[in-house]
Amino acid sequence: MQRYIQLTTEQYQQIEVVAPFDEGLLSFNQQPLPCYASLILEFMAALSDALCHISDAPNAKALGFFLRQRALEKAVNERLIGGARAPMGVSFHLVPGNVPMVAFHSAFASLLQGNPTIVRLSSRQLDEQQVVFEILNTLLAEPRWQTISERLRFIRYARDDVLTQALSGICQSRVIWGGDASIEGIRGLPLPASAFELTFADRQSLALFDEVALRELPGRAIELQLKQLAQDISQFGQQSCSSPGLLVWLGQDVVFRERLFAQLASFLDDSLAKASEQLTILQLAVTTGQVSDYQQHHGVGWGQLAIGQALPARGAGVLYWQQRSTWHDWLSTADNFQTCVMVGGSRDALRERLADYPALRLDRIVAPGQALAFDWYWDGIDLLSQLSRRQG
Repeated sequence: MQRYIQLTTEQYQQIEVVAPFDEGLLSFNQQPLPCYASLILEFMAALSDALCHISDAPNAKALGFFLRQRALEKAVNERLIGGARAPMGVSFHLVPGNVPMVAFHSAFASLLQGNPTIVRLSSRQLDEQQVVFEILNTLLAEPRWQTISERLRFIRYARDDVLTQALSGICQSRVIWGGDASIEGIRGLPLPASAFELTFADRQSLALFDEVALRELPGRAIELQLKQLAQDISQFGQQSCSSPGLLVWLGQDVVFRERLFAQLASFLDDSLAKASEQLTILQLAVTTGQVSDYQQHHGVGWGQLAIGQALPARGAGVLYWQQRSTWHDWLSTADNFQTCVMVGGSRDALRERLADYPALRLDRIVAPGQALAFDWYWDGIDLLSQLSRRQG
């Protein structure tokens, strides 16, 4: 049964529907489609093809590559091994503006399950989002995708708990991406008794340099890894949760570490470097005891993170680092992180070591250049499986 969104005419007018263009919430169809319906997969293939032909929006093009038909078929088949899946129902997503493509990853994870999906966007109009919306609106205007168009809404509205509560009231799942304070505020707005919630809160990430393994690599291989790591760090202004903010050097050679850190700095985006802001961030971290020492070299503010301290504020080209002598020295005192970028060493070897440290949480272990690459598994959660249910 279609549930009525309890809003006044004036409240409806406060909501901007970004996609599908010229559609409103009153025409939103709340009836689910089958999980992984052929029509949905065909639509994703068409969207992927259009996005992959973009030349000047790399993140939008990466989204297209992620949604390519072969990759989706593989993801779907893996999740059907345990039996048939069924949709949950209307899904409401609230996303931030610091990583533009999250809005689409979250929405399409839900739509693939057949869930009618509403995404509340950040109030900021982001260029690369707009590129995707132009393509998305062109596709959704075609008659063959009307069934999809009826069940997908990307919207904007000024912060308003009444609107958020009304939209929460019709959903069977609510997905929140954002800062801890924002999530806590939204969590205070009740859901229907049968609904559930997924949250993706503030997280930190790191890069782990394996000195022994790095010594065995040729200079060109090290240079390539450092260039890729620089992209992981600098994209989205260091604000993505999966962008490494801490560099952990596993070894004892100070000269080797300083040489590679300087080389890394040379590949970082120059626009990040803001000397006065760096100084403010680092001096504050020293006064709170989080940083034991700091310096500014090669356009980067380097803060030595004290053992046992959480990462301070990021941005402005500030990087925090630690030098640890052995694996146990680091693993026995390490904090929980979302993403670990393995520089020089073996990801499989690190996974094996983690078995001896069950309290330590590293949700993703990736190669340099892959920290910002989205996966259906995020923060240890399988988005596709969580947004559907086992049938029978």
